[in-house]
Amino acid sequence: MFAGILSCYVVLALALHILTSVLVGVRLFRRTPAYRGDSADLPFVSQVRPLCGLEKFSRETLGSSFTQDYPRFEVLFCVASDKDPVLPLVRELAETHPDVNARVLVGEDIIGQNPKLNNMAKGYWAGGGDWVCFTDSNVLMPPDYLRRLAIEWREGMGVLSSPCHGICVGNFWGAVEAAFLNTHSARLLLALDSLGLGLSQGKTLFMPREVIERGGGIEALASDMAEDAAVSKMVLAQGLRPRFTRRTFPQPIGRRRAKDVWGRMLRWSRLRRDAFPQVFAVELLQGAVAATLAALCLHLFAGLPGAVPLAIPFLWFGAETVMARMAGWPAGPREIAAMAVREIMLPAIWIATWFGRRVVWQGTVIAPRASKSDTG
Repeated sequence: MFAGILSCYVVLALALHILTSVLVGVRLFRRTPAYRGDSADLPFVSQVRPLCGLEKFSRETLGSSFTQDYPRFEVLFCVASDKDPVLPLVRELAETHPDVNARVLVGEDIIGQNPKLNNMAKGYWAGGGDWVCFTDSNVLMPPDYLRRLAIEWREGMGVLSSPCHGICVGNFWGAVEAAFLNTHSARLLLALDSLGLGLSQGKTLFMPREVIERGGGIEALASDMAEDAAVSKMVLAQGLRPRFTRRTFPQPIGRRRAKDVWGRMLRWSRLRRDAFPQVFAVELLQGAVAATLAALCLHLFAGLPGAVPLAIPFLWFGAETVMARMAGWPAGPREIAAMAVREIMLPAIWIATWFGRRVVWQGTVIAPRASKSDTG
């Protein structure tokens, strides 16, 4: 009986992985239809970009706010401290693009323990648009970014967001981070969305202001450690759907250290555990390591041919590589090696997640309200 359960798990895990890779590959390969409506019908959008620190690609990512092919919008750059090193750059960009309605807001409103939310709250309150777009500072927005969000909106949606795909990889550990972002996270999120089971993702959150107000205002987003998890719950509580754009938006990565990748992925893992504990509990079963070990046990104790556990990694990474190439993302030998390292890291991160609930973001420690004494 146990061998039968293991066999079903191996077949199901591999089949689901290949299915999601194909599903998302086709989705990303297809072109987005051009907008043929009147631009005057597009809504006025308040874009809120919370900033913290100066990054290697800040000039490119923040500068992309000023190249939007969109008729009516404003950009509200939010900085918590007047000593933040990003301030001179963003002020320079605003001064050199006087044709764009851009403001730099400095200060912090403490509405919860999430420093990013505390930073961007003033932008939400200062914005004049009936539509709000929260965009992370490291998103490199193509010129049609706001236009694509507006034209992909459909009745019944409560928020439209998008995971990012990693670009401009500078070294191997940067490729590992891209492997987490691209063929792992984006694959799973877009596959769920294609099946009507989408959530929101904090890189981009595009939604009507009235949805936020009905849900209790921006203060209600402090109910979870991660604002995107709170947005998902807020939208679902109103009988609306969180959805993703058809295609992802780019995020430059550059060079990374192993501890950078580990820390970032552990933080995201703990945020998922805090927001959706039942889903997180079974995450360990989704990776190539678990499927390969299960097949190896069947080989050792149930007579499964030895070629099967050897074939699983080839099929696993082969499906991801095909998906990446359909999407137009890098998919060479370095990227495949990075996928393998990612798969080894996934169970280690999952285990480490259970040994603490606190996360560190930009030097600030965030802990669930119910576990202030947690020392993780």
